[in-house]
Amino acid sequence: MPLLSLLSAQPLPPMAQALIVIGVGVFSTLLGFGILPAGFDQKKAAAWRRRYAGNFRIGGPLVILVGLVMLARALFWPA
Repeated sequence: MPLLSLLSAQPLPPMAQALIVIGVGVFSTLLGFGILPAGFDQKKAAAWRRRYAGNFRIGGPLVILVGLVMLARALFWPA
C-alpha cells in the first residue's frame, strides 16, 4: 500500500507542503545572511551575494511566514 501511495498522482498533504515551504524559507534566509555558503568559488559567491543576498534576506522570512500560515491552516482549519 505505501508504494502505491508514492506512485499516485495525489499531492502532498497540506502539513507536508507547509513544512517544505518553511524549510525553503529557512534555507533562503540562511543563504541570504551568509550563514550558508553561496558556492565553492569565493569570487562567484561574493558576486552572487552582492546581487541577490538582499532579496533572500527579505524573501526568506516572508516565505517562512507564508509556511507558518499554511501550517496553521493545516492544523486548525483542515479542508
